[in-house]
Amino acid sequence: MFVSRRAGFAALYCFAALMTIVSNASALCTEAGDPDDPGVVILRCAGVVIAAEATAVRSPVLAMSAHPHTIQLDAGAIAISSDASAPIFTALTPDAVLWAREAEWFVVADSGRTQAAVRRGTITARLRLDGSEKVLRADDAELGALEPKRTERLSQALQRSKNQP
Repeated sequence: MFVSRRAGFAALYCFAALMTIVSNASALCTEAGDPDDPGVVILRCAGVVIAAEATAVRSPVLAMSAHPHTIQLDAGAIAISSDASAPIFTALTPDAVLWAREAEWFVVADSGRTQAAVRRGTITARLRLDGSEKVLRADDAELGALEPKRTERLSQALQRSKNQP
């Protein structure tokens, strides 16, 4: 009886591991250059599209495949668009954690400062220093507060990529 129980638990463990692998296989992320702007990279991951500056210091696509709902941004700018089918998406910067669901938003991380703006939806930002949280909505702050050239470039790349399969 003891051997059959152990075999049963081993089979259950193998089945659970296989289900985890299969569920993560569908969450593979892809990365490609923007054909219209060589300075922008497009990442696609489980209902989320990200336009990132090619020079941005961020998570590699393989790390995002392992954690498809999170990106680490140490320096640079990204634009994120998540649809209703996507779970909450998180952007980690050196001094803040930002998250949203069903939103279009921008994050800029530069020399100890994180800035964010929302084009559609709502995001929440938590400062790592003191744990304070702030909710940002599309009408709260002007996108122009974040270097308009940067946000416009990423916004255009994001819109182009959403129109492509």
